Amino acid sequence: MKILLKTQPIPLFVIAPPSKSSTIRLIITSILALKFNPTLQKITINNFSVCDDVNTAISIAINLGYLCDNSNLNSLVITRNNNYTPTSKTIILNCKESALCYRIFSTIAPYFIENYNIIAEGTLLNRIKNYNNSFLPIPLSNQNIYEIDCSQTSQQLTALLLYLSFQNENSIINAHNVVSSGYIDLTIDILTQFGIEIQKHSTNNSIHLKIIPKHQSSEILQFQAEGD
Repeated sequence: MKILLKTQPIPLFVIAPPSKSSTIRLIITSILALKFNPTLQKITINNFSVCDDVNTAISIAINLGYLCDNSNLNSLVITRNNNYTPTSKTIILNCKESALCYRIFSTIAPYFIENYNIIAEGTLLNRIKNYNNSFLPIPLSNQNIYEIDCSQTSQQLTALLLYLSFQNENSIINAHNVVSSGYIDLTIDILTQFGIEIQKHSTNNSIHLKIIPKHQSSEILQFQAEGD
């Protein structure tokens, strides 16, 4: 008996899971865009990540006056909550164990509310105690020029980029000793999709950024979270 073996290609498709980092940045940029662009009515994020840190970002967005509808499991729809009434009471923004949410919301929260407390839980509490300076918001300057050391984390730079992208004037950031520069590129890519112009020049481990705020003229925007 002769047995003949034949080989043939097997079609395979590899689908990367959605990125937590991309989803969180898209959620936060969405509420900023809705805050400052009255023309914009709805933003949809497709292929969004479902995890604890993303749920934390969604919960904070809701506390700041936005609706986040994920009844369609494939997409997250973000709109203004027209029934939201600002309160004089202190709003608690619980970042739980998300360092990214803690750093970003502690920087951008003044855009939305005056009285708030940023809190953390679990392992993030210990990280804040050990690396306190890297969790503090960057002091804001009237000259719109910032020098920032990123040797411990690039998340402070991400937070500053998001904040400055919705100012009325151009800003410049000189970031030094940058680690995890890929996350900065991710932030810049997302902001660019929202119509904001960011000019980037790299030298060794430093990055020079010029932020030119602009707004989309569309009423509805749709984005896709990157694969991890």
